[in-house]
Amino acid sequence: MKIQSLAAMAFALLAGCGPWSSSSHHCTGSYGCGNTWSGGGGLPTTQYSTFVIDAGAAIQLPQSTLGITTNGQGDWVLAWQGDRFAHQFEGSITCPAGCQIAYARFDNAYPGDSAQITAQNQIAFNGVTNAAVPQNLLFRLTAQPVTFDLYIDGQPAIGATVFASQGALSTTDSMPFSLVSSNVAYNGKTDKAPAHVPKLPEDGVERVITVAAPPVSSQSVDK
Repeated sequence: MKIQSLAAMAFALLAGCGPWSSSSHHCTGSYGCGNTWSGGGGLPTTQYSTFVIDAGAAIQLPQSTLGITTNGQGDWVLAWQGDRFAHQFEGSITCPAGCQIAYARFDNAYPGDSAQITAQNQIAFNGVTNAAVPQNLLFRLTAQPVTFDLYIDGQPAIGATVFASQGALSTTDSMPFSLVSSNVAYNGKTDKAPAHVPKLPEDGVERVITVAAPPVSSQSVDK
């Protein structure tokens, strides 16, 4: 699938904490923000893969998958969409010890959906799609690599998580996995990300949406 160049996308930051009462919600370090997510999370004790994600690249996101984009300067988007059936997307996002989470915002949230900062360096989320309505989680971190532990309908999203790597729509063959952006110096070992192989949606109708990388802002970080 074609990887598009950086596209502008304005993200308004919304303040506040409490119930999911609107289509957009913003958590700023309050551990009680949103509902409690009881899934996994945290960094695993075993070795896992680290892939390079192309900074500033937009992706074409198929149905029933999770997609990741970044501007490479601290801002990230995790997006997903289902099909006409209800699907649960959940997981955690963790950055290195000492990393700070500037914000985490869940767009198009429905009652029962949640995203919360569960530790200084970790975000947990849980979303059940309403038909094919796309949802996304926007967040800003102060360090990389970023570790993702992602699940769809209770199963590891191996092969069902997509991101741009070396100009191609790519995926992961392990869960959890880590990403480091192409414009950041990284001394650790990286693996070549497997190519994503599209699958026919469960409802038989293919709907692809474009997920743009977040624009570079004055509050972005570059570490």
